[in-house]
Amino acid sequence: EIGAAFGSLREIASSLRWMTIGTTVTAIFWEGFAFPVRILSSTLTDPAKLVLGAYLGVFCLLILGVELNAPLRENFGFLYNPLTRGMVLLLMCTMCLGILKSWWESLLGVAFVICGLGYVYTYIKYPEYRRWQ
Repeated sequence: EIGAAFGSLREIASSLRWMTIGTTVTAIFWEGFAFPVRILSSTLTDPAKLVLGAYLGVFCLLILGVELNAPLRENFGFLYNPLTRGMVLLLMCTMCLGILKSWWESLLGVAFVICGLGYVYTYIKYPEYRRWQ
């Protein structure tokens, strides 16, 4: 069975958590260097990439805050549900692919889609994960 190859629910959740933390920290780090350059070079020529980069940074900070147990449940409670967190990670993948100015944005997009699909798979495969906080 495919699910048995990934381990128990606790192991899968821990792996997803650390993959998400690693991916969001990497995105914040790389966008931290790319965003100032993007402000100077493409504000007038390609403002959509600038806006996508800004939103990607904000979503990365939100996801990282949820993963590190910041008190965000009151305003961003949808990020505590594994299905909606997976959907947000898939949205972040499309943001990376929408920017697609350098090779690392495509790698970040692939990492976000792996994390997002992992959360969706776990939500579907393990009904107890839906109630697990």
